[in-house]
Amino acid sequence: MSERRSSFGELPLGPLMRAQGITAGVLPLADAFDRFDGNGSGGIDVGELRSALQYLGVSCSPAQADVLLKQYDNYPDDTLDIKEFATIVRDVKLLLEFDSDGDGQLNLDELQPALESLGVSIENVQMEKIMRRFDVDNSGTIDLVELNSLIRTVQAFVKYDTDGSGTIDIDELRGALRRLGLRAGSLGAADVFRRYDADESGVIELHEFAVLARDLQLYANFDSDCNGLIDEGELHLVLQKLGMHTTLAETRKVLRAWDTAATGTLDLPNFSQLVADVRTFRDFDLDFDGKLNEPELRSALRSLGVDLADLASTLTKHQVAAGSGLIELTQFAGVVRDLTRNVPRDKSADDGLSLTVLPQSAPIESKFTGEGAATAEELRVQAEVDEMQATMLYA
Repeated sequence: MSERRSSFGELPLGPLMRAQGITAGVLPLADAFDRFDGNGSGGIDVGELRSALQYLGVSCSPAQADVLLKQYDNYPDDTLDIKEFATIVRDVKLLLEFDSDGDGQLNLDELQPALESLGVSIENVQMEKIMRRFDVDNSGTIDLVELNSLIRTVQAFVKYDTDGSGTIDIDELRGALRRLGLRAGSLGAADVFRRYDADESGVIELHEFAVLARDLQLYANFDSDCNGLIDEGELHLVLQKLGMHTTLAETRKVLRAWDTAATGTLDLPNFSQLVADVRTFRDFDLDFDGKLNEPELRSALRSLGVDLADLASTLTKHQVAAGSGLIELTQFAGVVRDLTRNVPRDKSADDGLSLTVLPQSAPIESKFTGEGAATAEELRVQAEVDEMQATMLYA
């Protein structure tokens, strides 16, 4: 990479040493922040962030810089304060430190030592699962946007892995739930544990914890009255966040469909099941009409490991109009529940899914830090994922 001049003057050092210099202490950090805050506003806006990233050896378009700004802006005001700026420089430093081939991304071999530097030791067999979980654009590498999500998840994982085993057991899960102020007794915690222990190993590994953390954060964010339950009004907001633009009447029907105890609220186990089912429904609704046709439904059920032998009679039971083959979200809940009743759902299929499944119509042109620009759809989906990332869980 050719050296260049900026407001910092001559830059004889490489990008990694520049990042190390900025993070070396309070004074270097404050000096860098003031220099990049060109208009003296007290915050770094998207244009100033782009300049800072270029200084650190990360080239990005204005749209990509905007995604990063939203991702690191924990107290949304469209600027980064000095603490948020320090976080992005720290993440760039980690990326550069382990990017041995200098392509601006971390491949599988580079990612493993990067994770070890964060205090988590991962067996080789788990690394591919972690890569699939966080590699949103399915490129086989982790870029800066994806790395931030991974770092936050690892930090939370290490915090709740109190015995340092590299996994989360059920007692550690109860501690995490208590920290979030969520009501989950022994039975509730066990239900949550089973839901996210995808390989039924008896422990929750990092790639499984990533999904658990996302759903727990969503639950905590929308439990506005902090009573440990999601009511109708709170669920309505959750469904909007998940891209299901239901009316209040439709939300009421959704609540009844997943409220197995008929309490008028959702506890954590039922909520986690709803989120999983809604995401599956949304991902296979390829024409985005809010309904699944029969091919979409069969694909969705196969992804859940459901036996389709009794599908026809189950659809009749749930009053799916003969010949239409169209099924709504609330009907989907009943169909899945009936087809999996007393039969353990095969969760291995979910084990390979990344945090967000990009629509098939959205081609990926390049990596974030590579040549060219990421697609608008990729940036939108990544921004949606990162907006859900931790505020309370990772604190």
